[in-house]
Amino acid sequence: MNFNNSHLSKSFEDIEHKRRWWQGKLVKVRSTINTLFINTPPEEEIGIVVEFLQTSVGDHLRVHFVSYGKCTWVFPSDVFTQDET
Repeated sequence: MNFNNSHLSKSFEDIEHKRRWWQGKLVKVRSTINTLFINTPPEEEIGIVVEFLQTSVGDHLRVHFVSYGKCTWVFPSDVFTQDET
């Protein structure tokens, strides 16, 4: 499987189109953030997007990581997406 960050320059018609595009998307962790409040899986961990949320501070993805054993929220810039080709 090939992953890249082409989603960062992708444009969408509206919020619903963006939500549908992200739902079920396979992603790989690009950067790890571990603080007292935010714990993301290690780099290279693969998960599936189960929820998309747009707020005043930006887009958020809720990703389920099977081998990590839980779901966690990440920013789109924290992950690579599976190549669509």
